[in-house]
Amino acid sequence: EKRLDLVPLTSTPSWQFDRENLWRLPGAHGEEVVRSIYLDEQSQSVFTCGEDGFVRAWKPESGEAQGDDSSNKTARPKKNKDKGRFKPY
Repeated sequence: EKRLDLVPLTSTPSWQFDRENLWRLPGAHGEEVVRSIYLDEQSQSVFTCGEDGFVRAWKPESGEAQGDDSSNKTARPKKNKDKGRFKPY
């Protein structure tokens, strides 16, 4: 299952993970690495950036990514541009 779990770290009484307040982001960025996470307390949203080149916004009550549905596509393999290419000089 592809997902991203965000677990809060609390300081009382000692530093511990608060597993009861886990945010699970289903699908996240697929198999791509999530490089950055921003928590916006005012809008109660989570923004994630992944190596797939997309920024996704999440709301805790929906658990769904907001934005473009085409972001679930996997990255295309890179083409070998030099293969069979004519070299005039």
